[in-house]
Amino acid sequence: MGRAEGNARCAAGEQALEDLLCQPPTSENSLPHVTAAMLVDRLASSGMLAAPTASRRTFRWYAPIACAQSAEETPAATCPTCPACSPCAAPARVSESQLLFVCDAASARELLAKRPAAFALLQLDDASRLADFAPYRERTIVLERRCSLTHLLFLLQSFFVRILIWESDLERIMLRQGTLTDMLDASASVIGNFIFVSDNNFNVIARTTAVEPPDELHRTIIDNGCLTPDTIAEKRFRLPEKTFYTRAASEITPFDRVSHPIHINHSYFGSISMACNAMPDTEGMRDLFLTLVRRMTPLCEKIWSHEAQLNTPSYFFFSKLLEHAPLSEAYVSAQMDMAGLADAGHFKLVACDVDEGADPKRARLVAKAASTLNDGNVRCFPHQSHVLALLYSGGADGKLAHSRTLDELRRKVFEPYDVISGVSSVFKNITDLDLAFRQTQIALGFRGAILQEQFADTSSHARGAYLFEDALLYYLIDPTAHDQRFVQFAFQCSIASILHQEDLENGTNHLALMWFYLQSERNATAVAQRMHMHRNTVLYHVEKIQRRFCFDLSSKTARDWMLLSFKYLFLTLSNESLSQIFGEAATGERPEDRRKGAGAQASNPQPTTMEDLTK
Repeated sequence: MGRAEGNARCAAGEQALEDLLCQPPTSENSLPHVTAAMLVDRLASSGMLAAPTASRRTFRWYAPIACAQSAEETPAATCPTCPACSPCAAPARVSESQLLFVCDAASARELLAKRPAAFALLQLDDASRLADFAPYRERTIVLERRCSLTHLLFLLQSFFVRILIWESDLERIMLRQGTLTDMLDASASVIGNFIFVSDNNFNVIARTTAVEPPDELHRTIIDNGCLTPDTIAEKRFRLPEKTFYTRAASEITPFDRVSHPIHINHSYFGSISMACNAMPDTEGMRDLFLTLVRRMTPLCEKIWSHEAQLNTPSYFFFSKLLEHAPLSEAYVSAQMDMAGLADAGHFKLVACDVDEGADPKRARLVAKAASTLNDGNVRCFPHQSHVLALLYSGGADGKLAHSRTLDELRRKVFEPYDVISGVSSVFKNITDLDLAFRQTQIALGFRGAILQEQFADTSSHARGAYLFEDALLYYLIDPTAHDQRFVQFAFQCSIASILHQEDLENGTNHLALMWFYLQSERNATAVAQRMHMHRNTVLYHVEKIQRRFCFDLSSKTARDWMLLSFKYLFLTLSNESLSQIFGEAATGERPEDRRKGAGAQASNPQPTTMEDLTK
């Protein structure tokens, strides 16, 4: 084989490889979106001589032109003198303005002159000829010739296919209802930087798990689950729609930062933020970032729809509480203020047993009805397979009384929608929301036993709601393990605890009065004799306490709960005798003061056992 024949075969082989590298995907709907700025970043190390500065061109594919005649006489990407170029033609429905033409200097000059919509990528052997393309600066990317056309086409194919695979992955995640974190992790190999998403209350709701936080600022943000005070003070949430927010490296972080707001129906939802720790902040990087923002927005819209339908602008804050995530006091205080709960002193949680995923229509109706509970002093939001309603009030004012809550749930939720609910005890600290939810699940879990008990009580009526207090005795005898924190939480706002504290502060003896009233099976005469007061006075105080806390001791459940609350109070104060507890309630004397007089009391001992007290 002669040299000429060998050269011809090599040329033919190279041409065939170029044709193969230019083959577009078979589906015309499956083409990537590659901007001129992305290409500039990708080819920056390939001898960049000139690049557009203001072009917003987006390419769907690329096509080589081997000779100058093709620019004037043939359709895009087809060479008349080289039929083998025909397979390199782009999909028919891709417009000329969306094609990146790869050509030599002569072909590029003619192409750009004859076709105003064309954009060319070309290589120059002589940089001095760069001035020839000055009129077309915004329509050309000019490289110094450092490699063959085949190698250049290989670089383009690798980049276009990489973007295509990434966009397809994002599309699949969206279609299969994936998460924001799924999209962030799918983007790690393309973008390379650390990214997180925060909502309009500055909560971190998603982060790149494939890339670790690069510095102390971002580690603090992730550890606390929210932006730092310094970043909260920045004005990113006041930016117009579709506007990048940027901050250069500073004393708080050595990396440039880029954020983009997310607006749903022109309302600010949150921000997607990126630390430029691996790749710099360039126009090409922003175009990649914007591609991610566009694909994530539908998922954010889905989250927003839950918030809007269920009246819960602080959804992610409540979610963190329900997960018992470690939260700083400053964060909780700021979130409570933004949620309008800063003045709330007492809370109660209601879990409506309706799954928004399985029955969205009924869940929305139940959420709407629940939003009217407690005179509208409530926050409703979905969690697991329930619609939760967080009721709140300023203090122990009776607004969260079980009798009132049960009546509202029966009328507004159970009777119209046949949805049952679990109801927690009243609690003080919002950080105990996870325990309150656990109470609602215990109440729902023991509803069968509670129903059997109600069936035996002819005075009971179907009410469609189950109190934790109704289930507590069953829970306590259930052979599962119990933790100390949960038990303490269950009794922290019991009536017995409140009366005991008020007796200490005011010098009253309501705790002793209620205890003897229960022990005597509500015999006011026996209590009057024991307490050295008139029978009518006993009845007056009992009725006043019942009205204040909205309960009725004629109910067996109320009596059981009161007795159990007393027993727990006695148990927690076991270092003092029962007589000392009642002595404190009657005189307002503190335990430490009583210890000082222990010697004086030795000559006049008091009863110290339950038997002594109930004789």
